[in-house]
Amino acid sequence: EGKFFISRVPEGFLALWQRCPHLGCSVPWDANGPSLDSIKPQGRFNCPCHGSQYDRYGQIIAGPAPRPMDLFPISIENGRIYVQTGPQVAKQRAVADHQKDPTPA
Repeated sequence: EGKFFISRVPEGFLALWQRCPHLGCSVPWDANGPSLDSIKPQGRFNCPCHGSQYDRYGQIIAGPAPRPMDLFPISIENGRIYVQTGPQVAKQRAVADHQKDPTPA
């Protein structure tokens, strides 16, 4: 309903908005695609509209998207993950110099 993915990375959890920063298409998770990070051998985000590819951190690896997938703020309370959603709270990020995002939630 919130149109986001929870991505579990070694540093914690990220709430990635499923909207592609290129033109706004929904970016599905491809569980069987070759990984674009070193966490697992399979799994990545692929935009079906223009071919942008993202790793588990939502970092842009290939394609026309100008930046990584946006993040939603999360909090963890009593073992539950809560995500604030909506365009007004989405955090835009710059392209990272490396494969992983230095600011996980």
